[in-house]
Amino acid sequence: MKRFFYSLVLSTLLFACTSRETPVDSVQSDAHYRLGVEFAQYSMFKNSLEEFDLAIKYNPENEKAYRKKGVILFGMKEYDLAKKEFEHALDLDPGNVQIHINLGLVHYSKGDKQLALELWEKAIALKDDGNHAKAYNNIGNLYKEQKNYDKAISYYRNASAQKPRNAMYLSNLADIHRLQGNFSDAEETLGGAIQSNPKAMLAHFTLGMVFKDQKKYDQAILSFQQSLRINPNLTDSYLHMAEIYLIKKDADTARKTIEQALKSQPSNPKYKEFYSKIPAS
Repeated sequence: MKRFFYSLVLSTLLFACTSRETPVDSVQSDAHYRLGVEFAQYSMFKNSLEEFDLAIKYNPENEKAYRKKGVILFGMKEYDLAKKEFEHALDLDPGNVQIHINLGLVHYSKGDKQLALELWEKAIALKDDGNHAKAYNNIGNLYKEQKNYDKAISYYRNASAQKPRNAMYLSNLADIHRLQGNFSDAEETLGGAIQSNPKAMLAHFTLGMVFKDQKKYDQAILSFQQSLRINPNLTDSYLHMAEIYLIKKDADTARKTIEQALKSQPSNPKYKEFYSKIPAS
């Protein structure tokens, strides 16, 4: 905390030293950049953006400041502003894999999935700096949406090959196996994901889906419960458990379970629709 208040004081002093015609000063720019990162860690996004602006003012070629500013704006769903910052960063560092991935996410969020795909493919074609796995995974997600499962599997496998211990990539791969009915492959893949990271909530959730599809309802409930212990905000686990209880003709437990989801998301249409279909006791 002392360090945080020191940062606030330092930020004020640095700001006071700015002039209308600011000469390039890489030291000052880096200092503001570091403060921007620190403010972001405290979720003080307005302060963070101000510091990144100052970092850019002192050094208009501070690519990191543009990129981090874009990340903050993206998280705030200011997609057009984020796009502008990532494009600035890309002008300064056209071979940066991560910037291509970030810009692709902006276009994906804006609904231009084809341009997102092109940016992610370009990221993969660039030099390998260890970030290609994210691009492979994102493309896999696109093909999964299109129900092109064979291509999705190929990209998820490439992502996992680069990051073998990443439970999310393994969970995504396993979910395609599930959708194709290859339950043994799905369980084996998820077993590896959970062994790699026992707290991988998505792996436990996906395992619950695998068991549910096979009508192994008790095992499915245990997996969904584990996903909720790791992250209580994964409320779709409540929905799937409630569906299982209704299949088992336990309407009371189904109602109580979906009510837990509705507490977190009272306006969720899926939860409301399911709740309305539960028969009276």
